[in-house]
Amino acid sequence: MKEKEIYTKRAKTWNFFLIILTIITTLINLIGIPGTLNPQRSAYDTYEKAGLDADKMFQHANTLPVKLVFVIGLVLSIGLLISYFQANKKLKNKELPTKAPYLILIGWQAVNLLFNAFYNPTGMNLVASNGILSVVTMYLIACIPPFVVLYNLKQAEKSHGKLY
Repeated sequence: MKEKEIYTKRAKTWNFFLIILTIITTLINLIGIPGTLNPQRSAYDTYEKAGLDADKMFQHANTLPVKLVFVIGLVLSIGLLISYFQANKKLKNKELPTKAPYLILIGWQAVNLLFNAFYNPTGMNLVASNGILSVVTMYLIACIPPFVVLYNLKQAEKSHGKLY
């Protein structure tokens, strides 16, 4: 197999992986719309049993920024899903897709990381705590698939400039 075909095939495989992940994420978010946009206090009783301030968690969930980030994320997920299907079609036709959806996903992950690190109900700054390591690790894990697609698209581009 030629080098460009190898990179194109890898990009298509990882793009398909992103399609699956985005479908799962979008479905979970669609199911969670009622609970996110109209949270019920009783849903936070579990936090109270765990020794956390359930009222504070409920108030946080009921804020406009949390709801706004959720809605933007949901709309973005649907848009990215469409873009991934378009990219899959182009890769199937031996064309290179745009890199924009993968860059948008990485950017959104960074925005989401910062939002969750600084805007949290516990009042504890995650950046100044040990929690930052786990948050950054999750961010890096979430960015692996788009980085792999971008790398393979770049290598396919470099290996021939044009696929076929």
